[in-house]
Amino acid sequence: MEENIRTSIIICTRNRREILLRICNSIVSQTYTNYEIIIVDSSDKEKITHVDLEVIFGKTKFINIIYSEPGLTKQRNIGIKAAKGELFFFFDDDLILEDDFLEDMVKVFKDNNDYFGGMGAMTDIKVATFKTKLYTRALRFFLLRHGYGNGKFRKSGFPGFPHGKKMFLDTEVLSGGITAYKKEVFDEFEFDEHFSAYSYMEDIDFSRRVSKKYKLFYNPRAKAEHRHAAGGRGNYFENRRMYMYNHRYIFEKNFPQILSNKLAHFWSIIGLYVFATWDWKKAMTAIKGYNKGLRDYRKATHK
Repeated sequence: MEENIRTSIIICTRNRREILLRICNSIVSQTYTNYEIIIVDSSDKEKITHVDLEVIFGKTKFINIIYSEPGLTKQRNIGIKAAKGELFFFFDDDLILEDDFLEDMVKVFKDNNDYFGGMGAMTDIKVATFKTKLYTRALRFFLLRHGYGNGKFRKSGFPGFPHGKKMFLDTEVLSGGITAYKKEVFDEFEFDEHFSAYSYMEDIDFSRRVSKKYKLFYNPRAKAEHRHAAGGRGNYFENRRMYMYNHRYIFEKNFPQILSNKLAHFWSIIGLYVFATWDWKKAMTAIKGYNKGLRDYRKATHK
């Protein structure tokens, strides 16, 4: 790759203008400055404008605002088509990047041509307590996703995100809102627009497909804080419905349908129901959402 790599920063947003401006303030402070910014805005109120961004970046031709219909995967694919860089960064709009984030990520790509994708580290990962350690062990027992994984996929279809790891790792799993991929990846792959609206777990699907062909990494030196913003994920019932539906979809799409994998997958579904009772106030809502997700998936796959 060239010494001074041109990067494209793609941010998809919806109805979160002030939050979007916050990440833009962290971008303008980056030590690595060879970038363009593409904002794909599906807001139905308070759309972002060039005037808003000129306050932060000044007048520049390297900012592209595209208004689109809602849908995270659809918005990302729109941003990809507009991007002109060699590296494509995808950021959630509620991140705050440390000043050297881009520099630390670009350096990995420059120093090792074998890597085609990577992710940085979240600084807001909570220190594990006895209760959370017990919870994590139980999650592992049910082959579910957990925050302190080894970056590998499990037979159940759930990933072990490398969040919280302090060492550089080769990984199969990239968390969608803090990732980068080489441009060449998108000559072969695009985000699956079957994932609608908030598109829960679309990052799992995409990194699973890419990791079968290309090497990916986790870089703990590139840090960002994820200030989870309210809204965007729908109500809790819809969130759980989508979670179950997409878990089934990802497994059947991306994993060999052999007996051992199927047993692990259905054991993980039992685990989802068991862990719905962890928060008893929301338990019935979660269970109803999971039931609806299973019914919807069964109907969709038997049409």
